[in-house]
Amino acid sequence: MPSLRIDGTSVYYEMTGSGRTLVFIHGLFMNQSIWRHVTAHLRDDYQVVTYDLRGHGGTNGDQEEQLSVWTLVEDLRLFLLSKRIENPVIIGYSVGAAVALIYAIRYPNDLSAIVCCGAFAHDPTKYMRSQRLLATLAARFGLKGLLANVIAREFASTSTEYRLFVHLIKHCNLGACVHILNSLDQYDIRDELHNIQVPVLLIYGRGEQEQFQSASNDIMKRVPICTKVVIDGVRRPVMTKKSKEFVLYLQEFLTAHSNNSS
Repeated sequence: MPSLRIDGTSVYYEMTGSGRTLVFIHGLFMNQSIWRHVTAHLRDDYQVVTYDLRGHGGTNGDQEEQLSVWTLVEDLRLFLLSKRIENPVIIGYSVGAAVALIYAIRYPNDLSAIVCCGAFAHDPTKYMRSQRLLATLAARFGLKGLLANVIAREFASTSTEYRLFVHLIKHCNLGACVHILNSLDQYDIRDELHNIQVPVLLIYGRGEQEQFQSASNDIMKRVPICTKVVIDGVRRPVMTKKSKEFVLYLQEFLTAHSNNSS
């Protein structure tokens, strides 16, 4: 199990394939395995990198009270520098998408493109607030099993995946998740989005797009080079429930912006 020591934290990661580098960032409560259906189609043509955020999967979550979405951005920065990864495409889901957007603002010359699933530029949605409330209550009253069942039911498309997601959520560091969710109170990058100079692809499920309509409009209006795709027949998350469609749109985007990789 490969791991890398970053700022006192042992970060678990996987790196396979060769070619243009794609770095995948999962959302809260999960780990890198949520990308497995997507990355399986890409390893023959790209270098694929997945890793576990602090407090998730194989990455420990010590000093959880110091965690925030900005901590995750700097973890990504140190990871890429340590592995000498240059000009990657960063692909993130939910909070992972927030990490990708902030990274593109802070380090505009250090990546070639970003792909965001379920992205938002500030925290206006009932969905994110409900996640925060559920996680806080679960941490305070020992209801991690209930939280696991609620979230797994939303993410899974088969009974096997349901059991996997329940397992992942039960083994995440819930305190770390709560601190990261609380940091979203200060998360509002709308006035900085114009500083993103790399191409951006936004991918939403149809039901998710309706919920995140305002959030996606914020990003579309402010990012200079931005494309949005809405996949029918799914709410969230598109990468687990519509992985083939996700890969097709991703590959079209990468082909269209292949010049940005150098």
